Amino acid sequence: MAVLLSSSYLRRSYQLLATLRPEGQDTDRSFEKSSDIVYQWARRKFTKIFHRMPFDKTTFSDKRDGNEIGVIYDSIKGKFIFRCAHPDVRIPGRMWITDVELLKRNSEYVFAVRLSVTSLQSCTEDVPFSRPTFVRKIIEEVGISDTIPLSGGAQELLDKEDVDDFLKLLENQNRRMPVILLTSCCKNEEGVCDGGYMLNPSELGKDLVGVAHVFYIGQDLNDYLTKRIGKTWSVFNGAIRTYYPGLSFEESDCFQHPLLTQQNIRLRDTLESNGANVCMHEIEDYVKNYVLVQRFPWEDNGIEFYLTAYQNLLSEQRNLSKQSRHQLVVSYEEQLSQLQKQCDENFALADSYAKDCEDCREENERQRKIIRQLKAQLEIFRYQLENTIGQTEKLVVPDDATYLGISEWIGRYYPDRLVLHPRAARSLKTAVYEDIKLVYKCLKLLATSYYEYRMGQIPYAKFLELCKKVDPGLDERGAITDTAAGMQGDTYYVQYHGKKQKLERHLAKGSNKDRRYCLRIYFFWDDQEQMVVIGDLPYHLDTSAT
Repeated sequence: MAVLLSSSYLRRSYQLLATLRPEGQDTDRSFEKSSDIVYQWARRKFTKIFHRMPFDKTTFSDKRDGNEIGVIYDSIKGKFIFRCAHPDVRIPGRMWITDVELLKRNSEYVFAVRLSVTSLQSCTEDVPFSRPTFVRKIIEEVGISDTIPLSGGAQELLDKEDVDDFLKLLENQNRRMPVILLTSCCKNEEGVCDGGYMLNPSELGKDLVGVAHVFYIGQDLNDYLTKRIGKTWSVFNGAIRTYYPGLSFEESDCFQHPLLTQQNIRLRDTLESNGANVCMHEIEDYVKNYVLVQRFPWEDNGIEFYLTAYQNLLSEQRNLSKQSRHQLVVSYEEQLSQLQKQCDENFALADSYAKDCEDCREENERQRKIIRQLKAQLEIFRYQLENTIGQTEKLVVPDDATYLGISEWIGRYYPDRLVLHPRAARSLKTAVYEDIKLVYKCLKLLATSYYEYRMGQIPYAKFLELCKKVDPGLDERGAITDTAAGMQGDTYYVQYHGKKQKLERHLAKGSNKDRRYCLRIYFFWDDQEQMVVIGDLPYHLDTSAT
């Protein structure tokens, strides 16, 4: 059962992959209740169209006037697979397809929902986000979980134990939903909602039920959160942050997890008549868009959905019963038809992905152009500043320099020239090299003289001369040969922009094995972004000699 998709494209309108987490009843009863909720939703929607639709859920299929429905139900195996398709009442050629599966896996039930929309290639109407009403009903009456039980609203972090559990949730690699954290404002100013928050946590939690986890935290407890994860990952004073799945505080880039400050929210208030709602809708939109483009591991969880399950059912029926030649022909033709329709849907989805990729390439090039323009402007401002007040070493290298302050320092002075790789940021947490200021001077050297050399502004010999001015014992050279690097596994490689990149060069001083006296800063040049990427520091990485 499927929709003919010739000259059509297919997009997702909602996706959910979770597990049933019933309270006060066993999992088998929760399976029956959840599948009843879905089936009764379908009966209310289609009972006037499919007159043969049974009152109670059972295996059946039907189609009429462009509408299609199919159910596979097996209470013994703990399987309920549902699919329906119906035309859009407003947009010609548009079809809505709802796939639902409840499947027993070991001692729990997996709950999968996939809402798809097919449209003609000529259609210019956007595909809206749409969450089936039965999702909220199952959350409220049965309970489902995405590593933690889903709430119908926002959850408050009340003590340090709550914060510790919250951080475990953020780094849980099984989490599939985004987590949104709202913080209270330090002062109760105009434009602040009840409770001291820039947005209403309850309203945001209600709007995003079945889409994201929403939490909120008070000011005093937020100080503890900031101490646990650091300022770059934390959020405070009315700001709101979204933590996407797959997060690792050690490996991930904090800038990939959207942050809206109090100033951002207030700016929208000055531009729009209803700023708070505009900001709330903005958060909801990018969270929903993330959910729609996320690739869900359906197959890894045993989810096959109706088209595949029905083909398997036909095969089982042929194997379990003796069928006449005519019955076999009909069965194989039906299975072939299902395969063709499934293929059509896959092609339609591939077309939409191809279009998205093309749009992303265009947007990426547009952003690169903007970045190049901003970097050019920054160069002008930096030159004007140097010529106006003079750029002293004290101005750039702080007197109270610390290793943990390097990331913030790079972001303040050289965001357009230096990239501190997450691996390098991790290594700074255990750094003991005695001359911290020299590390800062070396990073400044890479951001200025080495950058100028790579941009063709000075010769390499001039750069080496400037190295010696920073410190007579400082040298810049290749880090390791390809052959030797290959013998060290991934020691001399980092993942950068989805690719494996060798740490080709390093600044070096000293050969003492004691980490307090031996300095190494490993880096490579990103020719496309025209930036120096710091991959590891300040220690000597292992070689066959060490």
